[in-house]
Amino acid sequence: MASLSRTLRRMIYGEPTSPRGVRESQFAPPTSWQERTALALASSDNQLIPRHMNAGEVRGTSQVMHNGLLVPTDGYYGPENTELLKANRGVHEPQEERVFAAVLDHVAPGSFMIELGSYWAFYSSWFLSAVKDSRALLVEPDPACLAVGRKTLELNGLSDRAEIMQAWVGRFPEPHPAGALETTVDALSQRLGHRRIHILHSDVQSQETRMLRGCAATLRRGLIDWFFISTHSMHRHAYCKRFLLGHGFVLVAEADLPESYSYDGLLVFKRRGVPGPERIEVSQRKYPELV
Repeated sequence: MASLSRTLRRMIYGEPTSPRGVRESQFAPPTSWQERTALALASSDNQLIPRHMNAGEVRGTSQVMHNGLLVPTDGYYGPENTELLKANRGVHEPQEERVFAAVLDHVAPGSFMIELGSYWAFYSSWFLSAVKDSRALLVEPDPACLAVGRKTLELNGLSDRAEIMQAWVGRFPEPHPAGALETTVDALSQRLGHRRIHILHSDVQSQETRMLRGCAATLRRGLIDWFFISTHSMHRHAYCKRFLLGHGFVLVAEADLPESYSYDGLLVFKRRGVPGPERIEVSQRKYPELV
């Protein structure tokens, strides 16, 4: 079934090709933490991310991120990622973190963020710490990951401005085969009284296309200002890009998987007319070179 779907996609859209011309059939993701660490260190975006004086330092059960936030030691993908953060002084996704910092400079006090697939709650914690009187909704299906996210919020004194919800995110609000509810952006928006979502951050592990199909009503209302989407295959990256361009959003930054210095691809879009950068040219890996 998967191969049939892939064949149909290629018949309709052609084989996905990255901006630097790498075809999906030519690409293979990094297979070890040594590769992932080398990639993170190699991005020139690291030079544009300020570091806290103790960035990367492990303090017993917590570790210092580049912006001074604390996260649980080994809480995010275990000791291998802890070592990556040590080596790169608190930065794990240099392209995305550079853009996120630039966007936060233009987010007004009192703004609201949704983080889908929140896991360790790093991006929502960063948002809450940087934007005065802000609030965030964190959505995560895995109970163990939810516990890590709660700990991150506690470590930084941010728990009172965050709501945590256990749920999968997809196209339809319904029970999920793996347990917990499957919700949608539209259902979340309705639950929130259709309030403006200043940043929607999504790292939903290959469900990004279904997530977008589940936010049609919210997009029609013009309620989402910024999208940060982690992409998990080249065809999903291409779909998300087509989808948001088709809805009139502005592509601000992109790193398709072959050009990414982390495991995922990156798409950053903003609603037309929203304050903030129109384009940020992040570093682009020259695949298949490791660095």
